[in-house]
Amino acid sequence: MSDSMAKLSDGKTAEHSPAIVEFASHAYDSFKYNLVQAPVTGVMQLVDHFEGTKYAQETNVIAAPDKDDKFLSAEWFGDVVGGTGAAMVQFGLLHRLVGTGAAAKLETSERYGLKAALPYVAKSAATGVVIGSVFTPSDDTTDNFLWDRAKHGIVDGLSFATLTGGAIGLRSTGKAILANDAVANGLSSVLAGEVAADANARAFKGHWLATNPDRIQTIASYVVGGAAAGGLNLAHETLAPTTGIKGVRTIADAERMADSTMVAGHPEQYEFDNKQNFPPKPELLLDGRDLSQSPWYDQVAAFMRDKINLSSLPLEERKRIVAGFQQLGYGEETIHQIRDSITGDIISVYGSAREDRFRNALARWFGGMNGQKGNATITGGTIGVMRATNRGAYEANGISVGIPAKFKFEVGGKPNGYQTHVIPTRDFYVRMELLKKANAFVVFPGGIGTLAEGTDTITHVQTEKMPQYLMQEFGKGGRDGAPIYFIGKKYWAPTMKVLRGFVKAGTMSPEDFSLFKVLDDPRDVFKDLAKRKAAAHQALAEATAEKKPATSA
Repeated sequence: MSDSMAKLSDGKTAEHSPAIVEFASHAYDSFKYNLVQAPVTGVMQLVDHFEGTKYAQETNVIAAPDKDDKFLSAEWFGDVVGGTGAAMVQFGLLHRLVGTGAAAKLETSERYGLKAALPYVAKSAATGVVIGSVFTPSDDTTDNFLWDRAKHGIVDGLSFATLTGGAIGLRSTGKAILANDAVANGLSSVLAGEVAADANARAFKGHWLATNPDRIQTIASYVVGGAAAGGLNLAHETLAPTTGIKGVRTIADAERMADSTMVAGHPEQYEFDNKQNFPPKPELLLDGRDLSQSPWYDQVAAFMRDKINLSSLPLEERKRIVAGFQQLGYGEETIHQIRDSITGDIISVYGSAREDRFRNALARWFGGMNGQKGNATITGGTIGVMRATNRGAYEANGISVGIPAKFKFEVGGKPNGYQTHVIPTRDFYVRMELLKKANAFVVFPGGIGTLAEGTDTITHVQTEKMPQYLMQEFGKGGRDGAPIYFIGKKYWAPTMKVLRGFVKAGTMSPEDFSLFKVLDDPRDVFKDLAKRKAAAHQALAEATAEKKPATSA
């Protein structure tokens, strides 16, 4: 290439000033070498070191650019631009492991502290160690080849950890400008570039601090590459969000979504009154009161209470049988009255009693949207996901049913104050049975109790023990009805793995996976229900048409 001419990519030639030529040449050579040749050489050097081969020489097709140490020269700027361009691509490839990509995995948690962030920072550091020790070439003619590689890994590990830690810290502030991925990554990259420059100077040049040209060049590469990676992660979160829910990335997003279902003038939370008109305890039914006007379940419970003493059962078991019948009767009657009073469906929601702002916000949105659609919502009636779901339905002026049971962990079975109907129970088996008196079921993240409720419901559908009238709205009945939805693909992945193990062991049929769906976005529940209902109505219409007698000519 002459001082005044440069060959362009289309084969034409044009006159340029020597400075422009040198800038473009260095930028192009630096970009090619750092993006393609350097990683290849780094890997081949390792192979050669352990195998005694010469692959590094044989694959060295792109020469390293000549370094011009003259600060701010055209060549120096070319090296900066080329190296920065390569860094943009490299950081882009790593955008889910380093910086805001790692931070995104923490944004549905309130635990932004060191303990929660440490695993993500450590993973980023490990990524840097691999990049530095495997893909970064070094002088393979010295006796310290492996130590040089280790130093490259340490330098990149420190800088990547700095970038990720800074990005997590900036996004955790909640400030609008710092919540932007490109900004958070770009600002964090300033410090990461500083760490990389000074660590390199110490590791390879014996200086405590980098020279200004090296520092500027390294910081520029990190800032531009980091900001580009942040922008790419922002696009990734828009198209394929970490939460699996478009438009919902943080707790604040989920809570805004939940707030959108509240209606003006919704009732305030009430203080539960233990004197509400619940069935009296069975032992009080025989105190001489006139039961002729009492509900049928109280009259039958009194009869049972009078006769069961003839059995040899322990007193506690006698009480359990009578109270269980009475509570089940009261609950069934209440739910059927609700069913007759609404035009929509009844949906049961299972979920953890432990508090978590993100999943509670999603549950509150679901309850609110369910209420807006004219459906009734049933939950276990106490705290956590149950309270959040009841609250959503209650604040949307919908039917909100709670079935609290007396468990110590669930505040003694005390209703949560966001219910239009309360069905108190003493035992878990009554609660589980009443929760199944619904047309559809949604299982939010939870523990042993939630898993028991979800799998028990699946078993009832699997064995065709779910009453036909509950299932006909969304399917043919039998194994095709009663839609069941688990919310949170990542959360329920271990459970699904166990179920696949059952299939492999021959204790579960592969077809049983059709009995439920695992979703991330609770909005998809309503989409699927609408689709099922339309198909069921179409099938009913076709079946009715087939039964009509042909009219005479």
